[in-house]
Amino acid sequence: MENSRTKGAKLKPLSYIFLLVFLFFATGCSVGKSFQNLNEIRQKEGLKPLTYNINLECSSLAHAAYIVKNLAISHEQSPDGVGFTGKTPTDRGSACGYHSPVLENLTFNAKDLQDAFDGLMGAIYHRFTFLNPRVDEIGIGVHQGKQRGYVFNLGNSKVETFCKRNKGVYFGSTGFSGLRFYGFCKNKSLSLSKEAYDQTRRLTSAKFVIYPHRTPSAISFNGEVPDPFPTCKITSNPVSIEFVDDSVKMVSFKIFDERGRELTNTKILTYESDPNQLLNSRQFALFSAEVFDFDSKYNVAFVYDDVDGKRYKVSWNFRTVKPKGKYFVVHGGERLKLKRDVLYTIFLKPDDCNDLAGGYSMRRADAKTDRKKPFSRMSNANTIEVKLNAYSAKEYVVTFTNGKKVFVEME
Repeated sequence: MENSRTKGAKLKPLSYIFLLVFLFFATGCSVGKSFQNLNEIRQKEGLKPLTYNINLECSSLAHAAYIVKNLAISHEQSPDGVGFTGKTPTDRGSACGYHSPVLENLTFNAKDLQDAFDGLMGAIYHRFTFLNPRVDEIGIGVHQGKQRGYVFNLGNSKVETFCKRNKGVYFGSTGFSGLRFYGFCKNKSLSLSKEAYDQTRRLTSAKFVIYPHRTPSAISFNGEVPDPFPTCKITSNPVSIEFVDDSVKMVSFKIFDERGRELTNTKILTYESDPNQLLNSRQFALFSAEVFDFDSKYNVAFVYDDVDGKRYKVSWNFRTVKPKGKYFVVHGGERLKLKRDVLYTIFLKPDDCNDLAGGYSMRRADAKTDRKKPFSRMSNANTIEVKLNAYSAKEYVVTFTNGKKVFVEME
């Protein structure tokens, strides 16, 4: 399958055991732990946990191979591409034996599966997919080539059960509106009344889904494709709320730090203001142009009118992450003293929402060559990790791609 140019190929799912072994070695981390972390987030917000579906795994693996071999970061495949198995996620799910609609998340070159999950949860469009109240099945695909691709396909088990029946029968009450939904199954002749369709898709009693909430939040966000906030290169991690059933009218959406100060330099994304027209009328997101602080508490207040015009307020709070071990928050120009063989995180706090540092260089201050280079890596935007060793020089200059520098000295 992966080495051929096939159009509409019929795929056979891999065995479950082989799949877990493949993913364990492909990602270099425990699939079970990452998968459990995602489900814990969903369950804390009143959503059904995702169960593993081998047909969705098949379609995820196929597309992971496709995006890596064609270097095509897209949810659509071209018939001319290497390993073509279907234009859309639903087409590829159908080729793997899945009978109903498929949602998809994907990313390139994450460090491991947990890093892929974390990055996508910070990206607002992808977050809404992982926290979709109308999905309860998932398949995970990882492919390693010159790049590493991660694909996640999600579906609804109740809709899938209906579609697999292969008969145009009702499922639940027919309702009174006369409206019917067609074409959502692999068998296009199947249909449901509006009431039955809504009943079949419903998987939770929760009224809304909020995030971040009970899980520590990242402090910043950047780099989603398509970009929900194109006028800024780096912002806070977005705060979001999605209503499960009815659309509502937003009155206000505010966020406050633990001192009670409102963050006013914000942008609110709604169905009407979304530049990419990907949000629905039940989804709302707030971005602060000022990144969050580490290990801090924030309070959120969302006020809305329901379909009957009644006014309500949803309030919640969350904490941001604290880096493991020792860390510095810098603005440029600082001299940092580091102990040998201790891992430090250095976060360059942006001056504004376009002060992005996507890379860095690290050299000895005396311009000599290292006998053994100290460990350093970019762990996130504006963030590096550094560990000096017994061979390290007394001083290093770290230069970020936005031109700012910090000086690292052996303590």
